[in-house]
Amino acid sequence: MKLHYEITDLFCGEANYSWVKRGVISEPKKTMRGNITYVKGLLDLAGIRHTTEDYGDMVRIDFTKGGLLNVLFLTWED
Repeated sequence: MKLHYEITDLFCGEANYSWVKRGVISEPKKTMRGNITYVKGLLDLAGIRHTTEDYGDMVRIDFTKGGLLNVLFLTWED
C-alpha cells in the first residue's frame, strides 16, 4: 500500500494548482491520524490547525482555520 500526498494553494475555496508539491510514502502509518501527522511534519505544517474531510479513498485537509490558504490531499493506492 502506498500513500500519495499533494499540497497546493486555494483560490475561492478550491484547489488552484498555481504551485503544487507531490510525494509518495511507501510505508504509511496504520491510522489516518498518524498519516496526517506524519505528512504535516514532512511539509513543516505541524501545529497548524486544519479541518479534515474523508471521501473514502481520499482525504482533504484544509488549512484555512490555521490562517493558510493551502489544501493537502492524501490518496491511497493498493
